Amino acid sequence: MSKEQFWSEQLLYALNTYENNIIDKKMQLLILNRFKEIKNIADEYEVEIKIVIPIQHVELVNIEYTDRVYPYYLDYLKKLVDIFGEIYYFDYPNEKSLDYNLFSDPFHYTDSDIYINTLWQDDYSFCLKLNENNIDKHIEDIRIQIKNY
Repeated sequence: MSKEQFWSEQLLYALNTYENNIIDKKMQLLILNRFKEIKNIADEYEVEIKIVIPIQHVELVNIEYTDRVYPYYLDYLKKLVDIFGEIYYFDYPNEKSLDYNLFSDPFHYTDSDIYINTLWQDDYSFCLKLNENNIDKHIEDIRIQIKNY
């Protein structure tokens, strides 16, 4: 199977997965409750957790921002921010997320330095640090970028 065929199949899989897991409130609640449990245990042992929403190819990001998925996706991100205080968000259109050659498929970015540079060297060139004060604006800006894509 060619990369292009595999890529197309992965995008179809993503659409189905997002619709089944993000839109399905029962599944979303189950996942979020598990995150709360993890956060409580981490707090008990004074362990810092950094939540990373990894970079994906912009074609995949486009699915998250469709009119059908977007309201649920935004709600999910806000709930993650409520639990963890902030999240590191790489999943938006930028020069890296547009480059087909930097991905083995729409989900898997091939250069992990982007995460190392952000989380350990405070380089936010390709990351948004989302918190309760900025999430609405950042996500709406991304939605506008996606519509222009």
